[in-house]
Amino acid sequence: MKVEMGERAARRLLLCVVALLMGACTEQSKEAVVESIPAAAVEAPAPAIPSDPNRMALLGDLHVHTGLSFDAYIFGTRSTPDSAYEYAKGQALQHPTGFSMQLKAPLDFQAVTDHDLFMGVIRAMDDPNTKVGKHPLSKELQAADTPQARSALFQKIIPFLRGNVLGSNSEGAQDFYDEAIMRDAWKEVMDAAERHNQPGRFTTFVGYEYTASGAERENLHRNVIFKGIAPELPFSALISNNPEKLWDWLDTQRGKGAKRWPFRTTPMVRTV
Repeated sequence: MKVEMGERAARRLLLCVVALLMGACTEQSKEAVVESIPAAAVEAPAPAIPSDPNRMALLGDLHVHTGLSFDAYIFGTRSTPDSAYEYAKGQALQHPTGFSMQLKAPLDFQAVTDHDLFMGVIRAMDDPNTKVGKHPLSKELQAADTPQARSALFQKIIPFLRGNVLGSNSEGAQDFYDEAIMRDAWKEVMDAAERHNQPGRFTTFVGYEYTASGAERENLHRNVIFKGIAPELPFSALISNNPEKLWDWLDTQRGKGAKRWPFRTTPMVRTV
């Protein structure tokens, strides 16, 4: 009872102070006071998707490779960003070796993060009708039908991925460097993320894996995730193998919501 009386007294005192202040105001100053109240303070719009007060833990995957990645394609992966998202949402997917696989429960979010290096190019090399499909290594790719043959081809591809491929030490990688193919592959990644994003049900992120490696084959890979608008083409190790150059580029993208994570902090590497 004493608490209630105290609260009532406080409210009455506050009303008296407001009344005195308003009485001391001119009509013009009263209007100014009213006009100065922001509309948001009067009525705040309800959020499109209400937040969860319990802060529910969500399950997702921010490191997924498809057939657009050079390594995944060489070893038999033929999935697309679309099929990767369908798999994440609970649909069955055919494994390269022939069996069907399916998640026990759908994911809440996912990012397809294919390698920046020659994104989509290895897939194009498997088509003899393309320009890159006439490269000597393409002939081996088209003929590789055993795990041993694919492993041997992978070892031959690796040297082309070292250093600044577009610079003086490219070792002939320009023979199958095709920016148009990489742009189309990147657009495939972005378009799939847009198609499969379902606010409040399933969230997609546009992203990729920056694939820099050291002279001793140290993996210095980083996943780059875009919160908002993604660039027309990602910054890749084809431009610079120096991660500090990636940081510089990311500084120009932070206004668009770019984030990055070291490779090993993601829960797993999954090719689907």
